[in-house]
Amino acid sequence: PDDLEPILFSSWLQDAVIPGIGFAEHASLKRIRSWSCRMADIYDEDSKVGLPGSIVLLKSICEATAVLSSKSFCPPVTSLGMDRCDTAEVSPKSSQRGNVFGSSPTDADDSVLSNDSFSSSLKSRPKKIESSNPSMLQLEGLHAKPMRPTARLRASVDANEQLDDDTYDECESKLMHAQMLLEARELGLSKSSICLRNFVSMGGADTIAVELLRSFFSDSGTSNVGSSKLLINFCNKFSINCDKSVDRYTSQLTNGRGGSTPRVLHQVDKLARCCSEPDMKCHVGLKALRSALLCPSQPPSSLFSLSDDMLIWSECNLDMQSQIQEATRLLKVNEILRRRCGNAATEYFRVAEPDHSVRLLRHICRLIDEKDILADALNLCDAFTHLSKVEAGFLLCQRTMLAAAELDDNSKEPEEKSIKRR
Repeated sequence: PDDLEPILFSSWLQDAVIPGIGFAEHASLKRIRSWSCRMADIYDEDSKVGLPGSIVLLKSICEATAVLSSKSFCPPVTSLGMDRCDTAEVSPKSSQRGNVFGSSPTDADDSVLSNDSFSSSLKSRPKKIESSNPSMLQLEGLHAKPMRPTARLRASVDANEQLDDDTYDECESKLMHAQMLLEARELGLSKSSICLRNFVSMGGADTIAVELLRSFFSDSGTSNVGSSKLLINFCNKFSINCDKSVDRYTSQLTNGRGGSTPRVLHQVDKLARCCSEPDMKCHVGLKALRSALLCPSQPPSSLFSLSDDMLIWSECNLDMQSQIQEATRLLKVNEILRRRCGNAATEYFRVAEPDHSVRLLRHICRLIDEKDILADALNLCDAFTHLSKVEAGFLLCQRTMLAAAELDDNSKEPEEKSIKRR
């Protein structure tokens, strides 16, 4: 029954049923292993037994199969299997001489035999086999190859049923998948995201790592250092490439709907720092810098510190460093444009148009009362080679002098009016 606890009958299968099959390639063992895989899927979907019951059943089947397979190996070769009398070389002439004259005292009992019967018995004896002792490599090869069932045993198997060696690995793979799922669910993986039945079709271990990342980073924009360490330990235990899982999850975030919101960009910033390889850190960080250009509002300021760190990580990769510098340049222009002209200006401003950058610089130089206006003007000149810092300084000075003159004129007008009234 499906609701029967596997712990009640797993020992019986392991100690009595499977050892009684005889050899590891019997069709009955194949049926048992296939049945155990199907029951493991059912137990995982059942809330009463659950995934621990699947692991108990699969583990008992795998251990019993391993013991049965070890017993099916060839025994160690200790001799060539020949008796001393069979390996003795018999000369045809001496045998005939002994039969005719009876000169051999040891063949007294054989003297009653006729010449025909003796010669026929000699023909039935095997000839001497000249063979050297097997080497260690040959002995290891004998041990490594399991015995194949004899023709008589194979005849007992249904002629329509073929023994497929691939099915023997299914039970061990299913056990590894069940153990991985159990530990992932303890870390917070949702049961609805992936189960034992659709483990392979849903992407397997890589999907589990991505779903764990989603559960760790979906609740808040900040990362939990403890959760990141748990994820890294999980990936190392089951030989999962954590960096590739981060890259895959980052692509899902940035390519999906709303992938350029400040919350998502902040998540990608933290994800890039979770990677272990410097190139992967830069690769994930570039996605954040490029997605920030499509952000509907002001991107997080932490992206600029991320770009500075990325330049350090990519010291040995000049191509990556140039891509980071270009993405950082565009991000700075975008940030200045949003702050000085509003978010709607990004729909009309084009980086490739030189006139747009010139008009933006002139607009910034008129805002002399704003904070950090000089830094924005100089950063804009750094972003575009056709803009001159000298010209930007001249525009700022000119605007400042004009503003001072206007201020003086405005202050003189009230004094003149008061004098006229007197």
